[in-house]
Amino acid sequence: MTAPKTTHAAKTPAAAKDAIALLKADHEAVSQLFAEYEKTRSPINKKALVAEICMALSVHAQIEEEVFYPAVKAALKDKVMVPEAKVEHAGIKDLIAQLKGAEPDGEAYDAKVKVLSEYVKHHVKEEQNEMFPKARKAKLDLVTIITPHNSHADLTVQCLKAGVGVVVEKPMAITTAEVSTMIATASTPMPSMRRMKGMMPRDRRG
Repeated sequence: MTAPKTTHAAKTPAAAKDAIALLKADHEAVSQLFAEYEKTRSPINKKALVAEICMALSVHAQIEEEVFYPAVKAALKDKVMVPEAKVEHAGIKDLIAQLKGAEPDGEAYDAKVKVLSEYVKHHVKEEQNEMFPKARKAKLDLVTIITPHNSHADLTVQCLKAGVGVVVEKPMAITTAEVSTMIATASTPMPSMRRMKGMMPRDRRG
């Protein structure tokens, strides 16, 4: 993913990576999981893959709804894309709820996974073809910190003080004191909107 320009680019630490890029990486990772599901015939593997898919989508949706969408809505004065995306999320969440804890013991299970896959494909297509390009064009101030964990707190505080939105990969910090500082900084009124949420590690199999 290429890094979007931000109005505070000169002040943003270089180690802070593009949030849109990681959202797109999440899309690709989930797509690969669905592809793996299509290939397997093992009930055990199916259940494990669906658990991964559901977890990945749930975390991804939370990050978008609590961090990315509010930033997009504010930057673009949007009244269409974000509400529609949230409705699509609701449909995805409903299928996730049906699949969680269910046993892969029949055609109905496979059908639900297939429909979930199609929902996600449609949602991803709209985001990547419409929302993401418009967010980049609007110079959305949003980055993701994916550096070594012992540098998260310092970089996050620097970004927040520069007025840049931050998504922090887990674990957020090394000590509770660092976390408190991050939260306090994020809670301080700044010129631009800022929110923090933990992001799932890149390797969801770990």
